[in-house]
Amino acid sequence: AAMSEIATALTAGAALVLSSAERSSDAIGRLLHEQAVTHALVPPVLLADLPEELGLLGIVVGGEACPPDVVARWSPGRRMINAYGPTEATMWVALSAPLSAGAAVVPIGSPLPGAALFVLDSWLRPVPVGVVGELYVAGRGVGVGYVNRAGLTGSRFVACPFGAPGDRMYRSGDLVRWGGDGQLQY
Repeated sequence: AAMSEIATALTAGAALVLSSAERSSDAIGRLLHEQAVTHALVPPVLLADLPEELGLLGIVVGGEACPPDVVARWSPGRRMINAYGPTEATMWVALSAPLSAGAAVVPIGSPLPGAALFVLDSWLRPVPVGVVGELYVAGRGVGVGYVNRAGLTGSRFVACPFGAPGDRMYRSGDLVRWGGDGQLQY
């Protein structure tokens, strides 16, 4: 995730601001204000504690579920996106459309290029739009397993019935459903 943040800033010609070891919401709020940061990747729990006076124009939230009240507070007047990606899939695998206040469920988005997302029942069958199932992640970023943990690897990294022979997918354990707009709801 850190490499993505660094590359995003530098390839856009933006200044990159790194925080110190001090990670309290007060310290990060001061840093964002003093450095006039306009775009940030922030976990929702931290964003909930930051002062609204910050000059953020763009916010990407990720790393955990984003509550609707955080979206209601932070989305007006700026572009706010929700990113989803388990460590086992190397990086983000889904991004939401721009978020806006009023949604009862904050979407985690739709698959990024190179990722495939499946909402499946316990028999690995796709569920219809609007029906809750478990999220499985496939694609080139999915890891091969856990070091020295064969049992856990076997239960989480499974054969992908929707790909080429030998393709695997990661069983996330997350419960989601497809929305009518093509975005996943966590």
